[in-house]
Amino acid sequence: MLLNELAKKYGTDKKIPDGIKCQNGLLGHGYTVHYEKILKNRNIKTMLEIGVSFGGSIKMWNEYFKGKCHITGIDINEKRFRKKDLENKNIRTLCDIKYDFIVDDGSHKSGDQIISFNNLFNNMNSGGVYIIEDLHVAKKTEHIFESINTNDEFYKLHLDETVIKNIKSVEFYESNKLCVIY
Repeated sequence: MLLNELAKKYGTDKKIPDGIKCQNGLLGHGYTVHYEKILKNRNIKTMLEIGVSFGGSIKMWNEYFKGKCHITGIDINEKRFRKKDLENKNIRTLCDIKYDFIVDDGSHKSGDQIISFNNLFNNMNSGGVYIIEDLHVAKKTEHIFESINTNDEFYKLHLDETVIKNIKSVEFYESNKLCVIY
């Protein structure tokens, strides 16, 4: 099943807009198209998603990876979800391992995104992928990401030097709404 179909099934805003609102009231960002290309031929065994929200996307990832990926989800607001409704042998809500794939769909504030990136990027396995979603939302609250659309501009952010040396490349998708760091 295509990732977009799973995104629709679980009501996550990562889906292609189709006129039907997601759990959070949005129509969708269309990120699934890019995720499928980015993840093609990658052996993802461990994943962290920042910003569990209602839990739709970690359920989507669990089915997409056919239950063969250990998924950790964290969220500042546990009122939106109940751990017992999400956790199973593949899905956890604690952060305790190295990851092949990290998605930051958390606060959408640039400062928080930079803190998360600086603290988590070095906890990734070699060859891992770190994705920051919804950069356009950060523009409304903070202007750090407003003009970021090249690798050089990305490196000018307040990034830790030990993190920078481990970055292979940076790509942007969806009119700079999605940042992918390898």
